[in-house]
Amino acid sequence: MIVGVNTYSLGFAGSMEARLELAGKIGFEGIEFRPADFGLAGDPASAAADAKKIVSLFGGYGVKPCCVACDADFVQPERAKFAGYISLPA
Repeated sequence: MIVGVNTYSLGFAGSMEARLELAGKIGFEGIEFRPADFGLAGDPASAAADAKKIVSLFGGYGVKPCCVACDADFVQPERAKFAGYISLPA
């Protein structure tokens, strides 16, 4: 089992590298991240290249990528289907 933390739990200020370093210093073993944390669009077509970029950024901090967080509408095929459940921006 990996003890991890989400990137937004480490604050939004500073670079991703600073958050990785902080997580390692605290003693976390893994980080759940969002593709946006690394400036990635999360496009499935670029997943392999994105994964290599992410893993290379983690090197040296003592933490591993352990989970990819998704936005609320990540698996929803039609944004309109959320109507009635939550308020969506126009």
